[in-house]
Amino acid sequence: MRNKLSSYVGEFIHARGWIASWTDFKVDGVRRVIVANPTITKPNRDCRFDEQEIISKESHLNLFIKHDDLLLYDTKFEIHQPINFSGLIENYSRSDGTYDYGVNPTNQSNFHYVIRLLVNASYDNQRKLNQYSIDFLKDCALPEFDRKLKELDDCGDRLPTFRHTYDEYKDILKEAYIDACDFIDKFPEVKLSRAFRRKSNRRRNQSI
Repeated sequence: MRNKLSSYVGEFIHARGWIASWTDFKVDGVRRVIVANPTITKPNRDCRFDEQEIISKESHLNLFIKHDDLLLYDTKFEIHQPINFSGLIENYSRSDGTYDYGVNPTNQSNFHYVIRLLVNASYDNQRKLNQYSIDFLKDCALPEFDRKLKELDDCGDRLPTFRHTYDEYKDILKEAYIDACDFIDKFPEVKLSRAFRRKSNRRRNQSI
């Protein structure tokens, strides 16, 4: 029995473990994933997962994930693969009348994936040196950077910090935003510069 979780019923948590097995239930539209050796932490947007306060370490957990949500998980559904997840601690009853505690997974955030696509798209367009790129940066990238910065604040401690903290994500977004603005401002005078073209071709992808 997972007694360490009893004081956290209804609270939001982050967790990481390893996929032991899974079963698909087509009628219910869910996949039951048995997660081995999960570590459950108290979310803190200022700390990466490995630095967060540990609530409990368990031998295993059963996750019931909707089929529609499977693609949001940053993992390969293969045996022994790591799996990160978030959810609410719940108290549930077994068929034999006993009870225990577990995690009801919430919709997993794809924030990291979206940020990576946005930042890379911004830098990719800066290398192209054409008017289409300027239009993309002005009409799409810059407004989306603003929206993602607001979304970042709205996440609070529910921000998935398996890869980056709040401050790290904010720095990534702000740096990419400033670079895009600088590129737009300088484009008229540098688009014909050979030196600028060589520099642009060497510019690394922004990897997060």
